[in-house]
Amino acid sequence: MDEFLFQLAIITDIIERHANCKVVLGGDFNVDFSRNKDHTLLLNDFCEQEHLFPLVKHPANTIDYTYQFNMSSFHVLDHFIVSGALFEKAVQSK
Repeated sequence: MDEFLFQLAIITDIIERHANCKVVLGGDFNVDFSRNKDHTLLLNDFCEQEHLFPLVKHPANTIDYTYQFNMSSFHVLDHFIVSGALFEKAVQSK
């Protein structure tokens, strides 16, 4: 948990030092936005504070999963998180 918070703090610092830039974060954040786990809650709070939006929550999103285990367990673990302007204007439906 401490390492996760530390990494989010580093990202916050970068965002603050480049306030006029748009943000695109990508990777496995060890979260599933459909679950109320500690890391997910922290990442949701971080996104809210930094005005960032996970693309999995975009209305045009049709991806059901990015990870599957033995075709019996499906989860979205890999994420892109973007600035509000990108979320609203750059992401388009098919």
